[in-house]
Amino acid sequence: MVSALLLLTGLMWFLSRRAPDAHSTLLGALGFLLLAGTLVGELLEPLKLPHLTSYL
Repeated sequence: MVSALLLLTGLMWFLSRRAPDAHSTLLGALGFLLLAGTLVGELLEPLKLPHLTSYL
């Protein structure tokens, strides 16, 4: 899971450098936040924290 989060972060950084258009950057940032929140929720599941915590 941690490697997936690092891969996602690197991919987002790379794509934001290649396509600096404001609309694509905003859409990419929203998608990144949703995917990162999902991955962090899965990582925090053993600690019995609700998945909503990772989205905040």
